[in-house]
Amino acid sequence: MLLLTQINRMNLLRTNSVKAFSVFIYSIAAVLIFALDGKILWMVGFGWFLDLLLVLGCQVGGQ
Repeated sequence: MLLLTQINRMNLLRTNSVKAFSVFIYSIAAVLIFALDGKILWMVGFGWFLDLLLVLGCQVGGQ
């Protein structure tokens, strides 16, 4: 970020957006690499979604 703001004369808003985009691209690449190697436990990762459905079902059923 220091290089982008000082050398390229970018403002902090643009610098932060470049940083966020770079992290996003590297994160996608990392997920693909780990997924292809079978290192991601998808059910654990999506467990929060299943818990949310369970809570919503209890709320609707309890009324």
